[in-house]
Amino acid sequence: MANLTELQSAIDQACEGSCFKKIDVTRVSDKIKLGVRFDEDFLLDKYRIKRNKWELQGDLFYISDGEPEYFYKDIFMNESYLGDWLELPEGAIIFDVGSNVGYFSMFVNAKLKNYTLYSFEPAPHLYKALALNCLNQGIRANIYNCGLLDHTDVKSFTFYKNSSGLSSFYGDQEEEEQMLRAMLTEDLRRENIEEFDIVLDELTRYRLESEQMSIPTLRLSDFISQNGIKTIDLLKIDAEKSEYEILRGVDEEHFEIINQIVVEVHDIDDKLQKVKSILEPGFDLKIMKDENYKENVMYTVYAKKSKLRKLKTIHSTDDINNLFLKLLEDEENNELSNLIVDSGVDFSVTVY
Repeated sequence: MANLTELQSAIDQACEGSCFKKIDVTRVSDKIKLGVRFDEDFLLDKYRIKRNKWELQGDLFYISDGEPEYFYKDIFMNESYLGDWLELPEGAIIFDVGSNVGYFSMFVNAKLKNYTLYSFEPAPHLYKALALNCLNQGIRANIYNCGLLDHTDVKSFTFYKNSSGLSSFYGDQEEEEQMLRAMLTEDLRRENIEEFDIVLDELTRYRLESEQMSIPTLRLSDFISQNGIKTIDLLKIDAEKSEYEILRGVDEEHFEIINQIVVEVHDIDDKLQKVKSILEPGFDLKIMKDENYKENVMYTVYAKKSKLRKLKTIHSTDDINNLFLKLLEDEENNELSNLIVDSGVDFSVTVY
């Protein structure tokens, strides 16, 4: 292994042109400590990722202004994905489908000491922010940059740059505009905004700036089989109009291993009834309508088995370093990855 000075010099060169501004190398006992500093200008220019203070431990990496405050209130304060019905027990195995930048994954990490977490986010920009947040906040998640549907394919995906929560495989500009205008109208009226119509038009146009991407998809049952998943304590689905197709991608035998489900449903084309028809045979259901906006067609469906399994084993994925290696892999920076992996010693990661 090269000495630390040589390793530091080589890593400095390899960091150029990547999301890493600096990786400081120090030795602590028989382990190398990597102090990671991200290049925030690079993240903003390439991935539109911003960094700011967060109510929880550490900073937050995010895409769209306004969303951190909204999701913090919805997920952390209101516990919307649990309602007053679902449970999040220690040792739970959790699937977070439609992770965005990892808000629900952060909630799990704040609630539980021991868990196994699988997080799926199709949009590359959001996936990058998810990876950064997991690394920055010590979230022991297995993360995947793909979509879940009822078939394996490569599908067109609409990414809304300034409203990342609306991004979808089923993007419909007219539909999104109608919903967004209704939401913004109520918000602006509460704030007594002057020149209401002009502000509404400009905000709507800004929030709906989008780009198309090609994203790989797979069936949830295929993932379960390939990874030997035996139990899922909570399946959370928030995937902007893909919820029915995601559930169609779960085989009957795999519904048997799922104890609880929470799914956000856009009740378009009778989607709510279709989701109910899939879940009712094996689950008790509780359905809540989102009453925040008058024109809303959003529902949350909570589903649970009448008897939840009692956890006998504590599940934990302790190796945060794998997230750092995954970031290296995603950056396609083989030189930097090889330098660290081939150093021949254990290492730990700290984010500054």
